[in-house]
Amino acid sequence: MKKSIVAVALLTTAGQALAYSDTFMRAVTFALTGRDGQNVEVADPKDCVFQIHENKSHDSEQYVTTTTFYLNRVDPSRITIQNMTQTLMGQTTPFIYLDLYGETVVYEYTDPKFTSAYPSKLIRDADGNIQFNVVGETHATLRFDISESARYARAWKYIYANGCTGTRGSF
Repeated sequence: MKKSIVAVALLTTAGQALAYSDTFMRAVTFALTGRDGQNVEVADPKDCVFQIHENKSHDSEQYVTTTTFYLNRVDPSRITIQNMTQTLMGQTTPFIYLDLYGETVVYEYTDPKFTSAYPSKLIRDADGNIQFNVVGETHATLRFDISESARYARAWKYIYANGCTGTRGSF
């Protein structure tokens, strides 16, 4: 694997728009999914919270996973984008690692079938039955199979210059 690191210095704005522009939503969609045209929902416009719902199936059972991003909790000065390549059987494929950091949860993944990897994160009802599993993290490393690293970095800069404020870390 070959890697190069691109540090992203992001600007923040004092104001927060409650209704996001189409351009802003396209930037958020590209930044959170690595693709254009994916379905990203605004969960809380005031706090810049976005969700991605994905339909899955396991053993003929259909269910939905939810990924939640709390962008106002992210420290924009610590966002990093790593350009990587992987070569398998002579085929080189570019991809990106994204690192998001915050002092409180910046990323949550909810999967009703994901029960064994993080047993302490399981949410149970009053009878002790597992309702669903939430993995919430103050640091998230995500992989996107894309080669447009310059455009990807611009999307993150646009997000923090035109809508989300982020939260600076205490040090």
